[in-house]
Amino acid sequence: MERVKIVKFYPFEVPYKRGKLLAYFDILLYGEILIRNVKLIRNVYGGMFVAMPSFQVKDRNVPVVEILSKELNEEIRRKLVDFYKEKVQELEYEEGS
Repeated sequence: MERVKIVKFYPFEVPYKRGKLLAYFDILLYGEILIRNVKLIRNVYGGMFVAMPSFQVKDRNVPVVEILSKELNEEIRRKLVDFYKEKVQELEYEEGS
């Protein structure tokens, strides 16, 4: 069984704090835990990172979900980045055809 599965993908690029929000994902962990609205963000230096759902309390964000395992966190990031790059490449290919 896949540890991380992408259920839905919502691509779009908009300015976001110190970078760009590239997409939202809904992901399924271990086939049992659904996490909605996981953000994929590109920072100003070109790196991509994942932001789990959070809510604003005064001047700080409080996470709704925290992944404690560095290994699982990296697996999620890698899966989302690879998926995003693949889909963007497909869209560029379709536009070029």
